[in-house]
Amino acid sequence: MSHYGIIENIYKRASRIPRRIIFPDSTDVRTLRAVAIVSKAGIACPVLVGVRKEVQESARALGVSLAGVEICEPDATSKDRYAAEQLEKWRSQGTTVIEARRRLEDPVYFGASMVHAGDADGLVGGGAQSDFKRAVLLCIGCDSGSTTVSRYFLMALPSPRDGEGIVFADSGETASPSGSRLASIAIAAASSTLRLLGQKPRLAFLSFSPVASLEFKNRFQSAEADLHHRVQRAFVTLRARGGELIADGELRTTIGFAGDGETPAESASNTFVFPDTEAGNLGHRLAQRVDGARVVGPIIQGLARPANSLPSRYSVEDVVELTAITAVDAGSE
Repeated sequence: MSHYGIIENIYKRASRIPRRIIFPDSTDVRTLRAVAIVSKAGIACPVLVGVRKEVQESARALGVSLAGVEICEPDATSKDRYAAEQLEKWRSQGTTVIEARRRLEDPVYFGASMVHAGDADGLVGGGAQSDFKRAVLLCIGCDSGSTTVSRYFLMALPSPRDGEGIVFADSGETASPSGSRLASIAIAAASSTLRLLGQKPRLAFLSFSPVASLEFKNRFQSAEADLHHRVQRAFVTLRARGGELIADGELRTTIGFAGDGETPAESASNTFVFPDTEAGNLGHRLAQRVDGARVVGPIIQGLARPANSLPSRYSVEDVVELTAITAVDAGSE
């Protein structure tokens, strides 16, 4: 199904024990085409949340078969049940029964509540990423061992070998993360690399040149200097909290990539932590354009159960790939 070995490997792993994955965008053209592929290939057991008649009519208009695809039409009983379960957490935020019930009218909140209740294994949805993230945080919440929810992108390299992939991680927020938060993102990204790629993570914190940044610090107290020192603090924090994780704390501008033909595989970095979201966005877009990498994501890390939002301009292929990754994550819990 894919020209990238690592993505094919993920498809195979997902299909071993197909997981129940929720799709709240049940009448979206790309989602309908994708769930048909997912079901036929056995990658997951897709569940479309929506009005049954509307979903069936949309699929019929596209000529898409929904064989093997479940349609879950929320009813008053299920909404009340999930609202009651969520209210146990939401009361501390001042949420009322009426407000909780109103939230469950949104398919994303309903689907996330299904995942939280154990009625599904994961969630893949579209819409504004900020709204999606808020919904899954409220409904699913953070993993017990994490206080930080962040994101990463899988960079699938054009190689037939299964392990050719790199993880690009950042905070996923516009604000600049502190050194402590960057360290938490790095620890989560290392876990993602091990789980998804099956490789020992080798971390690299990305920053500006230390010399240049210190000059900026001395002359201007600049933002560049602040970024550099945040990354330095992240490396120190990781050393204290990250056990035996291998990390590059030199903050060099020339860092070896796995499979670049020059850097030995045993010393190449495969997990890159960007100092902010702008740098992360630039990094994965350049890798896609220059190196021919296939970018999959964003993939959310740090949640109690897997849920992922689709990129703003997503394709059918994006939905299928993100579904497979969500399924693999669900199987690793």
